[in-house]
Amino acid sequence: PPPAAVAVAAVTPPAPPTTTAPRSTEPVSWQAYPRQYPLPQFLAAASPAPDAAPQPGPSKEPAVEDAAVAPVAAAGGDGAEQSPTKEPRTKLAADPTGVMLSVTQDLESDRIRQDWAASGGSIQAFEASGGMTLLYKDLSEVAGEGSYMSGVGFNIGGRINFLNLTPPKYETRDRNWVAFKVGGGADLGALTVTINTPSYNIGGTQIGGKSTASMTSLTLVGTVGFMYAFGSFDSPSDWSGMAVGAEWAPSRQSNTMTDSQSGESTTTSSFNATGFAINFESGSLQSMAAKMGKKAHLKVRLFFLPPVGEMPFMMTASLGTVWY
Repeated sequence: PPPAAVAVAAVTPPAPPTTTAPRSTEPVSWQAYPRQYPLPQFLAAASPAPDAAPQPGPSKEPAVEDAAVAPVAAAGGDGAEQSPTKEPRTKLAADPTGVMLSVTQDLESDRIRQDWAASGGSIQAFEASGGMTLLYKDLSEVAGEGSYMSGVGFNIGGRINFLNLTPPKYETRDRNWVAFKVGGGADLGALTVTINTPSYNIGGTQIGGKSTASMTSLTLVGTVGFMYAFGSFDSPSDWSGMAVGAEWAPSRQSNTMTDSQSGESTTTSSFNATGFAINFESGSLQSMAAKMGKKAHLKVRLFFLPPVGEMPFMMTASLGTVWY
């Protein structure tokens, strides 16, 4: 579930002032009340933008996630590739953190990946994703009648990868083969959170009212991966053995935080080069080479978080696809 479910508990506006002397001569702002308004931390946690450091590594499910599309080839256990299924697969999961519903449909273009894994050559893989997040919390009990917090966020992303495989030849009894891929992509995310509380004028100072903060995030991701296999032919058409693969997904992320009251914007950037993994495989040529690319599919996901306790109501919808 989105991390906003944890972070939002900290967003607690101050109670409306009484008729006594004002407690502060400064206008209410996110900076003036950092404990009551920790929006920078909240935005960083709740933003639907992808993670700054996508990590390659083993994955049992071919999935394009809502906020971050995994940029490197999935690697899993050995097994024969299955043809795309015509019926969509539905999964429903519920626990105290929320309810998740996902529907996945295999795409016919996955046959291109399977044919490539069996005969070699070069192909292109494409990924795209998009999502939206809505949240709402009634703050009347802690900040006065009519108080509330609302937010909306979105994200879009895309990847393109080039895969190449030089298969072994039975005529020369080749014992080794090499496959590699290179590519990249980008993800853009944005989130805006608004807190509305009763407005008071005390001693010429405006207290409360509407305050808004927003954050945008841009992530650039590169992909480099290879697989080296060694083994032998069991028959003129069947090759089996073992393989070792390495994957690297460096990324650069830039975040911009904007406060509506002060009008100030703060931009931070970071580079992450630790997205690295080493994988070991065994099996046939096709079963191992196919893991260099994700299975072609279309996935729709819905996440619901009920407004329990300090948590707001939250709904996230996303659509992701991989094709060849």
